[in-house]
Amino acid sequence: MESVFFKDDLASAGQVGKRDVTLDDLLAHGNLRELVTAFYNGAYYNRENPHILGNALLDIMDNNRWNAARDAGLDVGEIRRSQHQLDERMHRPIIGRAEAMFMSDSNTFTRDPFGTGNVGMMSQRGVRDVSEMVSSQHSRRTRTDEEIQELGLHTTPEHYEGLGTPLGKFERAYIEEATQRKLDPDTPLPWREGATMHDLPSSRWAQKTSSAGFLVVDGVSGTTAKMLTAVKFLDLGPKTTEHFLGALMGWMLPGRDHSLFEVAKGAQIAGVGWMPLEPGTRPTAVDFYRNLPNIDLGTLRREVLPDGMFPHEARYYMNATDKAGFTETQPSHIRGIADRLWPQLESGRVTDQSLWRWLERNGVDPTNVDQVRALGERLSPAHLMAMTVYTESSHSLINHVARTQLWTAGLSESVVHRRLADKIHQAVTAYLDNMAGGQRSSGYIPAVVHSALYPSGRSSLHERAQAYVDAARRADEATKALAEHRAEGRKEEARQAGKDLREARRERQEALNDVKMQLGKGLTRLFDEMRWHVDMVHDAMMQLPAVGTPDRPVLAYRGDWLTPVHSPIYGSKWHPHGTAREFLSTSLSLEVAVRFMLDNPAGDRKVLVVYQLTGQQARDISVFSAYASEKEAVLPPRSRTEWVRDQEQVEGVRADVERVITDMVNRRSLSEPPDYEIIVMREAPGDG
Repeated sequence: MESVFFKDDLASAGQVGKRDVTLDDLLAHGNLRELVTAFYNGAYYNRENPHILGNALLDIMDNNRWNAARDAGLDVGEIRRSQHQLDERMHRPIIGRAEAMFMSDSNTFTRDPFGTGNVGMMSQRGVRDVSEMVSSQHSRRTRTDEEIQELGLHTTPEHYEGLGTPLGKFERAYIEEATQRKLDPDTPLPWREGATMHDLPSSRWAQKTSSAGFLVVDGVSGTTAKMLTAVKFLDLGPKTTEHFLGALMGWMLPGRDHSLFEVAKGAQIAGVGWMPLEPGTRPTAVDFYRNLPNIDLGTLRREVLPDGMFPHEARYYMNATDKAGFTETQPSHIRGIADRLWPQLESGRVTDQSLWRWLERNGVDPTNVDQVRALGERLSPAHLMAMTVYTESSHSLINHVARTQLWTAGLSESVVHRRLADKIHQAVTAYLDNMAGGQRSSGYIPAVVHSALYPSGRSSLHERAQAYVDAARRADEATKALAEHRAEGRKEEARQAGKDLREARRERQEALNDVKMQLGKGLTRLFDEMRWHVDMVHDAMMQLPAVGTPDRPVLAYRGDWLTPVHSPIYGSKWHPHGTAREFLSTSLSLEVAVRFMLDNPAGDRKVLVVYQLTGQQARDISVFSAYASEKEAVLPPRSRTEWVRDQEQVEGVRADVERVITDMVNRRSLSEPPDYEIIVMREAPGDG
């Protein structure tokens, strides 16, 4: 029995060797690494032993021992599927023979139930899964001993001890006996695993996986697929199979065999896992780590994550609170809102009346500590700060980046950067033009841009910005003089005024070019910051309860203007469907939406949109807002809506709007009632 499960192989982690250790000893006193390695040996790694599971399965297939297999409790259906792959698919023996001739050390398509290719072809996405395994590993290079030494990639007893997975007494005794030396904490161990053995260059698979936020170590884990296939052959049941996947993680992750994502991809090949990972349905890296099997968010935050935050949350929070970090999070009230609300969400004990009312409105009992804490476990202080930032003036830039990112389908970062730069240049030009014209400068200027215009905290403009203002004033004066001279027929004076105008315009353009150069580094920093805000705002909103239900929709309102013919956001009579191309703000207060509609500069295309929120996408962020009285609810990008033909509701809303407008006219905050249209839209299931 021991010969099946034990092996002399110093290159393999967790081996206990063929010594005086019994299987009973190992089962009673072995650690996880030793036990899983023994299973690994007994399933397929001890290939020369006729009694391992892989050889026993071939014996069942070749000698029709199906009744014996059934009596032994094996999954006969799974074994027959394996037989079909091994003996009934034409390509398998052809590739297997070629493999034996040209790659004798490979075991991909040989007649082996645990051949990597054979296991992969048994999945629902056989060809694609095998292709992905191959593409994820084909470019990896075996490191030299010198390289491993130089890079410090050796694992040591101290390495495993620090991770809480110390060497077991059996594997330690085997190594010391085989190497004839005592293991010290820093002694390099004889095995080479994953990242220690291989360098995985930036292959197309690695680049695509890394860009999605997943860690790349050694490619998709074929070992995981094979080990879980063994468990399925043994028919140990779904619960045990899921627990065994957890054991495989504990077996592989400490030694850097594979990343958690690569293990999960291997598990998916075997039909085991906790979420779909196929392209097109793949979760974000954040959602992947937030939904690990058999470990709840509270435990992750309290016992695993440093300071209770996932890496993206910790990075955002560090930048948001560092004076040299994000610029849009520096106002004290942004952190103040998080500092006030976060302790209550974390503890589950609510003392703030605004939070109390918000929780009640969103289906969370503020008196139930467990319910409040469960919501808090989905959030972090970083999320709260991001939502507050969105409600400030920077929401326009956040939406600009989100909109351009969607427009380019995320394929061109340079386009997103350039479009943001264009928007900032337009804002700066308008700001300086207002100064030149003696008008009050309006519009939002980001802090990093303001710092470039007013260096070192000075109250006076940067010299090149001031040069633009001076040249713009001269151009305006020359324009007026030119018109006057022409009107009076003074040709010589008109020629001189024209010359002055051309010179002023040239100097203004030169100054503007210099200002743009001055803004250069600041715009790169601003772009990076806005990308962070876009991602964190979206992540934060998705952790909140959705607003409304299909049976009891909640009404929200948005004041805006309509584009001619068709609006991508609001649709049209001919195509009554809309899709949010950015974070689409609405208000639970009709009065707020009416005010935004009236303030919109589009005079003849004003619209009040009534949203029926049905629990699909919209989130109420009002309690985290810098302007809580606006009662803001937000539809995230790609949210889908559709028209509702409900004239009765339209007329009811119109009556309410007219009362608001009449009151504004009576208070003289509005001179006369405007023309406007009312559209009713309902959240559609799913997203675009």
